[in-house]
Amino acid sequence: MAEQKVTNTVASYLYSLDFGNTITQPAQNIDHITIRQGLEKEFYDAARHYSIMLRGLKMTRKIYQPNTIEAELDIKVLSEDNDKKVLTQTTLSFQQVTDLLMRRFVTLSLLDVDLNKSTETDLHIDHTYVIAKDYYVHEVNPQLRRDVNMKAVMNVKLTICSMDKLMTLNKYSRAYTAKKLGSGILERECKDFDYVENGSEHLIKYNKEGLQRLRYIQKIEKQTILSLSGAV
Repeated sequence: MAEQKVTNTVASYLYSLDFGNTITQPAQNIDHITIRQGLEKEFYDAARHYSIMLRGLKMTRKIYQPNTIEAELDIKVLSEDNDKKVLTQTTLSFQQVTDLLMRRFVTLSLLDVDLNKSTETDLHIDHTYVIAKDYYVHEVNPQLRRDVNMKAVMNVKLTICSMDKLMTLNKYSRAYTAKKLGSGILERECKDFDYVENGSEHLIKYNKEGLQRLRYIQKIEKQTILSLSGAV
């Protein structure tokens, strides 16, 4: 059973990151890792005793571009000193950190915390707002630093992206803006493919008459129209 220790809770809203299965093997269930801003969480994985904390987070959203989340974590490995019966701190290798987090599904949530009902070891959460779901860890950048006690701590900066980031990495994937499907995209793209053996026709064809157009039907209640006309 994982333990949580509150180290710094000053705001009524806290970020939460949940790491799920990997995008390369989504059917292979692995233990989820859920961390909250300002909380140090201990957990076990592959016979190792970890301590992990979310130090900071920034989300960027742009039009026609993948969304990104930049998160900063502190990760420690805790081991028991058999002589003194206390937890001593060691560090992970860069590869172990990468294997632990790389390519995992990520869900970002905002927690509405009632500080008056919360204790030092337990937060009272009134509501959870899901901000981003089915994102994935695109890049892991681990660095070693020293804490106030001069002990080594693995500081990890994550770049987390929405799934459309994968499309930008594929040379055959393209995005189009303000173009018609037929004349603006399909007709032009077909010409980029090779010809058939006789050299007179392209391998890829499309039929303009076969395209189905989207139709939007808007229904307005009679009472709504009357109320709007009366308010003018």
